[in-house]
Amino acid sequence: MPYTFTSPAEWLAGISSHPLGVWVADQRRYYAAGTLQPDRVADLEALGMVWSVQDTAWAEGLAVARSYAAAHGGMLLPPAAAVWEAYPIGTWTKNQRAAARRTFQNAERRAAGEMGAQYRGASAEPAGGAGGDRSGIVPPRLGHRGNTASGSPTPT
Repeated sequence: MPYTFTSPAEWLAGISSHPLGVWVADQRRYYAAGTLQPDRVADLEALGMVWSVQDTAWAEGLAVARSYAAAHGGMLLPPAAAVWEAYPIGTWTKNQRAAARRTFQNAERRAAGEMGAQYRGASAEPAGGAGGDRSGIVPPRLGHRGNTASGSPTPT
C-alpha cells in the first residue's frame, strides 16, 4: 500500500479519508522495533499483513526465478525484458546481479582501506583553517552574467 494512500471517502464515517498508508507504515515500524502488542500483531497477521515489502518482493522474485531456471536449465542471462509467469524476471535478475556486484566491489574497496567520502558539514572549519583547503564548499558560479568571482552581483 502506498504511503500516501487514504481510505475512500465512501467508507463509513470516522474511517473515510483516513491516512491508511501512514498507519500501515507506522504498524510496520512498531513491529520492527518490537513495540507492537502481540494481540495487534495477531490481528494484523490474520488480515494478511505484509511486514516487509522488500522480503515479500524477494520471495516472489525467487519463486519465479526457480520456475524459470527449471524450465530453461538455469538462469544464464535471461534478457532484461524477459517476462515469466507475468513477472519481469529479466529485470529482477539484472537488479540482483547489480546488487551482488556492488556488494562485492564495496567489500573490495573496504579491504583496500577506502573509507568512502568524508563530509565535514557546512558549519565545519575548512581543513587548514581560514583560507586553507576549501574542498566540499561549492565555488561561486563564474561566467554567468551578473556574478563576480566572489559570487556577489556586479554593480550596474
